[in-house]
Amino acid sequence: MKHFVLAGNELSPLQRNTITKYLSDTGYGYWHWFQDFWLVTSANNYVTSVNLRESLKLVVPGTHFMVFAVEPSPDWAGVGNETWAEWIHQNWSRQ
Repeated sequence: MKHFVLAGNELSPLQRNTITKYLSDTGYGYWHWFQDFWLVTSANNYVTSVNLRESLKLVVPGTHFMVFAVEPSPDWAGVGNETWAEWIHQNWSRQ
């Protein structure tokens, strides 16, 4: 089982509902009790944070969000302001 964290930035209710529906319709498991934040699971071992990001970019174009894979070796991808990634590159990248 693969695990991901998905966090959005100032999503509208329609955008949040669209993401949740996409996750449900495509077989992902998810926890979504905080606004603009999901814990996501996939039984597909080939899913990556990049795959999920690319799919969501098509589902909710123009939004800003981050997708983090939660596994022993950090793997992450994001969309938005490049300064968001600076801390992650310095503190949560493969060593």
